[in-house]
Amino acid sequence: MAVGSLFRIAPQMGARMAWSQFIKSPKPVTPSDQDLHFLDTHSRMEVVESAGHRVKVYRVESPSRFRMRVLMMHGWGSRATAMLGIAKQFIRAGAEVVLYDGPGSGLTEAPISLLPHSWQVMEDLEQQVGPFDVVVGHSFAGITAAHVLAAGKLPSCKALVTIGSPNSLEDLTELVLRDRGIPVGFLNYFNEQSRRLAGKPMSELGIVAALSELRAGQLQYLCLHDYEDKEVPVAHADEIERALAWAKVERTSGLGHNRILNDAELQARVRRFADGALLGA
Repeated sequence: MAVGSLFRIAPQMGARMAWSQFIKSPKPVTPSDQDLHFLDTHSRMEVVESAGHRVKVYRVESPSRFRMRVLMMHGWGSRATAMLGIAKQFIRAGAEVVLYDGPGSGLTEAPISLLPHSWQVMEDLEQQVGPFDVVVGHSFAGITAAHVLAAGKLPSCKALVTIGSPNSLEDLTELVLRDRGIPVGFLNYFNEQSRRLAGKPMSELGIVAALSELRAGQLQYLCLHDYEDKEVPVAHADEIERALAWAKVERTSGLGHNRILNDAELQARVRRFADGALLGA
């Protein structure tokens, strides 16, 4: 029986089934042989125990002198290799880069993936392989990074870059439900689970909600988004721009949600922003 039909007959049972589908880890992305070869030959792989997971972490040091340490965070259903294009910009410029496969992604096996797990992983990475000067997060990872930074868990971090990230987890969840043909009425149940697991409703789990208490100078923030992003509409970047006057919001065109990571001009823009943020600090 479809979840939508079950929801109409037995709402609570349907809601539980929809939730179990929603938090299930997606099918792992298959990386290119070239990306795997790069990690095999250039990185030092470590395992960080966090939130009940054995997180696979890849540390890549620059052949030139050390300039900064950067944490690269992939999006939902992706893996560390997705961030390699941007990572190489930093490596060539003399930075040490840390990438990792989040819970339920890449080589970090997990049946489910929850936001609180992502928070804890990021905090544990800071303690065990940090500190980090710059954080770059794609898609859903932007929410994780914003909340951990706002909580003061990465005290050395001077710059945050989000790419194609949702401002509102609630709005994004509603889009996902509609896309899957699941009644939006499930949102009430999802909010109950969000309060239970994260201590907040989904409406309070967003970038603006996390960073609104910060002031200019406390953190340099660059929000990048493409007009043709079909997974996370550019309206999310518009909301961030209106709410955070101190943030830099820039838009691209024709790159979508994932191809944006492989655009050479954008990769260079991210690195230049980080350089400027650290020089200013």
